[in-house]
Amino acid sequence: MAFQLDGLVSGMDTTAVIQSILDAERIPILRKENEIYELEDKMTAWNRLDTKITDLKTHASKLNSYLTWQQKSATIDDEDVVTATADRTAYSNLYSIDVSQLAQAHRIASDEQSSISSDLGLDGDFTVGGETITVSTGDTLTDIRDAINTAASDMDDDEKVVASIIGKTLVIERASTGDTDLTISDGTNTILDSLGVFTGGGIKTELQTSEDLAAQINGVDITSTSNNDVEDAMEGVTLNLKKVGSTTLTIDNDTETIKQLLTDFIESYNDTMSLVKDAGTVVLDEEDEESITGLGLLQDDLLVTRIATRSRGILTGIEFDPAILDQDYNTLQKIGIWTEGQDNALAIVDEDKLDDVLENNFDELEDLIRDLESGVMFKFNDYLDSLISPIDGTIEQRKTNIQSKIDDINEMITDFDRKEESREEQLRQKFTRMEEVLSTINSQGSAVLTYLG
Repeated sequence: MAFQLDGLVSGMDTTAVIQSILDAERIPILRKENEIYELEDKMTAWNRLDTKITDLKTHASKLNSYLTWQQKSATIDDEDVVTATADRTAYSNLYSIDVSQLAQAHRIASDEQSSISSDLGLDGDFTVGGETITVSTGDTLTDIRDAINTAASDMDDDEKVVASIIGKTLVIERASTGDTDLTISDGTNTILDSLGVFTGGGIKTELQTSEDLAAQINGVDITSTSNNDVEDAMEGVTLNLKKVGSTTLTIDNDTETIKQLLTDFIESYNDTMSLVKDAGTVVLDEEDEESITGLGLLQDDLLVTRIATRSRGILTGIEFDPAILDQDYNTLQKIGIWTEGQDNALAIVDEDKLDDVLENNFDELEDLIRDLESGVMFKFNDYLDSLISPIDGTIEQRKTNIQSKIDDINEMITDFDRKEESREEQLRQKFTRMEEVLSTINSQGSAVLTYLG
């Protein structure tokens, strides 16, 4: 900027006058900047509501899902004998389970050795699980164990073995359970005979025989090579058998999950409606009623009120057509869920009634919740989608309109700032010309006075 001398003729503080003019001209822009702050606060409020309602819709969608209502529970009387899980294809019924034999792996042992770390003085080989194990002079019992376990990585899955040392005894066990013996044979210099694993060409000490699982379900024999993740005994049911014994298995509707989903939905609904209320409510300072300490940023938007009233209306609605819903279960109130308290919060007001419906009227409850014409969650889920749909949701439209206003104001401010730079220069030129005119007038005045003597 060129060096400026203010008011050499007029004595006026030109810079201050120009700044005052510019400040006055900027007052409407300051108002617009404040308007942006207010709009951004509203955008934040709508974003918070959008997030809450999205979460609420997640809970409503779960209750509205066909898969949710098809879930099954598996209840075992004695989980020390069996544990079980069930999917939606399992058939609801009571089953008796009798386990007479657990699947077990073939296990053999060597003779007890004098040491696990001393040279065994053996030289030769043997085969186990289809792999040849070479033993050299200087090898210890520990070396033989390690050689077997290293070779196991190359064995076929149904041939794999695991070697261990118990005390001073080498133990070799088939990795998989089931009625299949491990494969083992002696080779050069009869190493297995020397270790006492074999005697006369056959196994000397068999610690555990190979066995398949043997059990009965409702009197029907079942077998398996494994005790865990048994999936082919009952459709939709996975069994884990743990010990010999008897117990009962009950497959039924997964009422606990449904109840928990209802509880989670109620909590999310109340949180959402609390935020809706806060967004549309002005809170005054308790000590000074004229002082606003908390402002409902969306208090002037009727959509906020409509969200609260419409949501409550859907959830407390009653279906009067018996062709659509059983009239004994045509409203949430009849299953023990209703509003309570000054805030009309949703709550399980009669848990015994809800438990009874879950146990004895499951189909009627499902109709009330997710009937495609009059289900409470079907209608509510559809309404929430109309609010938060990224294409034409009403909240999305509010946010789009607010952003459009912010963009327009920012463009206007940018345009003003661009013009303000030249405006300051224009004002300085005008004041400079004024000083020049005043200087000319002063000069002419002095000449006239001189002339007049």
